[in-house]
Amino acid sequence: MARGDHIYRYDDYFTVIPYTHHGIDCGDGTVIHYTEEGVLRVALHEFSQGEEIHKRHYEHSYSPDIVIWLAESRLGEREYHLVFNNCEHFANWCKTGRGESEQVKPILDIIDIFRMEKKERQSYEQRMKKQEELIKKIKS
Repeated sequence: MARGDHIYRYDDYFTVIPYTHHGIDCGDGTVIHYTEEGVLRVALHEFSQGEEIHKRHYEHSYSPDIVIWLAESRLGEREYHLVFNNCEHFANWCKTGRGESEQVKPILDIIDIFRMEKKERQSYEQRMKKQEELIKKIKS
């Protein structure tokens, strides 16, 4: 693994539902990842929890410096949402500017975003706008 890599490990939710947990390798033995407690920087061994670490490959992505800058820009954020703003959304956004999660796409086919509470939808829209502004800064 290298600085700026999108890394992940396999896990089980309540030992029943398999999923992957994602983060950004900082290249110094730490990882920035999103949990229910927020965006945190932790030691690689803490992130791995004893599991094998894998690297997601991208055809096109930002440079390692930009990836780390984006990840660090969200340290302390506490707006985790399993379906709309999870660790995979975070890592993909840091690498490409697109907050996507392959794991939740099947769920999103079922959930209608327009049925979200108005306050939750506004919060989601504000997050997306803030993230788009950061991406615009990078591109300019």
